Amino acid sequence: MFGAIIGVSMRGTRLSSSVLRRAHRGWPAGVVVLVLLVGGCFDGASRTNPLDPRGEEFEGVGAVSGRVTGFYPPFPGLDGVEVRLEPGPVTAMTRDGGAFGLDRLPEGEYILTASRPGYASVVDTCTIRVGETAEVEIRLDGLPAVDHFEIQSVHISRWWPPPQELFRLEVTADVGDPDGLSDIDRVWIEVPAFGLVDTLVASATPGRYLAILQESTLPVGVESLLGHDHVVYVRDRAGVVTASGARQIARLIAPTPVALTPTSLALLSDAAPLFTWEPLLLVYPYTYRLDVVRVDENIQTVVETIENLSPGTESVKAPNPLAAGEYFWTISVVDEFGNRSRSREAGFRIP
Repeated sequence: MFGAIIGVSMRGTRLSSSVLRRAHRGWPAGVVVLVLLVGGCFDGASRTNPLDPRGEEFEGVGAVSGRVTGFYPPFPGLDGVEVRLEPGPVTAMTRDGGAFGLDRLPEGEYILTASRPGYASVVDTCTIRVGETAEVEIRLDGLPAVDHFEIQSVHISRWWPPPQELFRLEVTADVGDPDGLSDIDRVWIEVPAFGLVDTLVASATPGRYLAILQESTLPVGVESLLGHDHVVYVRDRAGVVTASGARQIARLIAPTPVALTPTSLALLSDAAPLFTWEPLLLVYPYTYRLDVVRVDENIQTVVETIENLSPGTESVKAPNPLAAGEYFWTISVVDEFGNRSRSREAGFRIP
């Protein structure tokens, strides 16, 4: 009997007053009261489940959480990454380990963008469903960068081989990548005005790349390149390319200093010789640089370099005694931009 009564009372919102009057004729008064009380309780029950669409606290929202990492194994977490959802915008910053989270998001499709300075941004879509948390994992590729590069003209006067006046360019570039130097795929230089493209090679110094461009390999003479933009590019293994700012060759130094003594393979009695040269008179700032080279079975080794000698200097003594052997030395003039012009070799011997 009570099962039937409860079943009826649970349909309280559908019972009319006439039905209750008819029921009252056949039921005891206490049962009718119970029916009314139970029906009233279910009819006015508070709905507090936020996932119940008919509930008082229902919110049609979801969430997204995830992690932003580096591009390569072991996929380290990246902090300081901005994660943005559109429409909105709604943003979050990744914490230690690259974790982030956004909640109370209306259901729907979103455009998700992850960005951090020095990294290529990632743009993707994200679907938010009511009562669910979308899980995402984002990998950012660190942008390769040319931190610094220099380009200088070099004029070398020599005895052999021809040509006796040699001109070339020397390019030095320091590059980096947040994913590590192993991510660097290629470094090269371009001179757009002449269609010049040439590759730089890695040096013994990590992150430093070099190129020596002989005038004979260039589409035009070194002097013709003055005033034109030179740009260095770097590419990572993912194919991302970045460029340096444009730089220009400041000047080509045409005159060369002349080495005077010692010369002609003279046999010296002093193991720390005095070097003298015929100075240049230039209208722009410059210094002298002296190099001493030892020759052993056609193997040349620089054993002494003296730099930043003032323009008025015409001689300098070797700071250290030289071991017995055959040598040559050169004197160069170097301007404030690193462009230089070098004398012909002058030989001597130490017994």
